[in-house]
Amino acid sequence: MFERLSINRTSLMLLFLAGVLTLLSTTWAKPVEAAGYSSGNQVRAQLLRHFYQWEGAPYRFGGNSRYGVDCSGCVHIMFERALGMEVPRSTELLARIRAYVPKRNSRAGDIILFRTSPTNMHTGIYVGNGEFIHASKSKGVIRSSLNNK
Repeated sequence: MFERLSINRTSLMLLFLAGVLTLLSTTWAKPVEAAGYSSGNQVRAQLLRHFYQWEGAPYRFGGNSRYGVDCSGCVHIMFERALGMEVPRSTELLARIRAYVPKRNSRAGDIILFRTSPTNMHTGIYVGNGEFIHASKSKGVIRSSLNNK
């Protein structure tokens, strides 16, 4: 089946690791076990360790550094540096690979997407305990509750 598809190795690996992606406060569950993590606690610890290095970095649309990063850049960097995994760089590309996962089934390391308007979305990474890491336009890289509007 895969021999017929015109898909590059990175995309195929991404699809395998991706699992499912959701919109509106649900998550993109990926099998972190496939990346060498045996528990959600390990994933949470790695993500938080890198989050503390980036906490407070200002928001900058299209940014990809501590001097300014946008929401999808934050997700991309955290996955790459904390978990050694590649994910798409844009929210639009993240949204194309999706399936519904109820919020109650979220695990640390799941990518979440929010529709902020009919044409815009926001993304972050669930770290457990009802919290996610993201780059806020007003506060930069922060950890927030999923229950916040």
